[in-house]
Amino acid sequence: MKNIFYYSIIGFVQGITEFLPVSSSGHIAILKNIFGLETKNLFFETSLHLGTLLSLLVFFRKEIFSLLNESYIELKEKRKDKKNVNFILLVLVGIVPAGFAGFFLDDVVSKIFTDILLIGIFYIFLSFIIFSTKFAKNQGKDVNIFESLVIGIFQIFSLLPGISRSGTTISTALHLGVEPKKASDFSFFMAMPIILGSFLKEFFDLKSSFDFTILSGVFVSFLTGYFALVLLYKILKSQKFYLFSIYTFIIGILLILWKIKLFF
Repeated sequence: MKNIFYYSIIGFVQGITEFLPVSSSGHIAILKNIFGLETKNLFFETSLHLGTLLSLLVFFRKEIFSLLNESYIELKEKRKDKKNVNFILLVLVGIVPAGFAGFFLDDVVSKIFTDILLIGIFYIFLSFIIFSTKFAKNQGKDVNIFESLVIGIFQIFSLLPGISRSGTTISTALHLGVEPKKASDFSFFMAMPIILGSFLKEFFDLKSSFDFTILSGVFVSFLTGYFALVLLYKILKSQKFYLFSIYTFIIGILLILWKIKLFF
């Protein structure tokens, strides 16, 4: 029962923070330090990501069906304008940089998850990234091959706890002039294969039996993840995305003070 309680709390935080630009990995690392939970690899975190992956699939169910259906029609009819097929290819281009980096830097990232000072520094870095979007100009652009590659390269930073994946990718897209909704859509479509791939990698690397109490956290992360997506799109529509920087900056300062024992 104790583990179910802990995992449910962490699943709640995972779901809320996965899509909001506040770094779910950073929040989970903090909670693991508070609760004293230990894992030998990132399987626990990636398991919780399954819940948020499901929330993505449900939230974007109409867009996903339309994308796959229209892509099939474009290929079947050999259309010259393959808008949907091209979008899928752009998503694949965008995930390549972080995919390679994640595969080779897994051990390094696992160690950083226990360093509160580094996480605090990364949070402050994230706050500057997010705040900078206040000055980004919406040029109404679509994502092309160049934007996709640039977004994918900057996504590498999100492997670090305290650096938000959605915060990094959406901020990069906004600075490139991509329309806010298109920027967030592209960011989350890139997230789907990355989350799935990360889970499968950790699943096949797992050397111990699966702890079924983790499923409580997975279920909670699904529910809260869906709510976070609804909230984020409302905030993007109001053009207040940059305000998340206040929260991440405060978290970063508090973590640093905690580490050097000037606070708590």
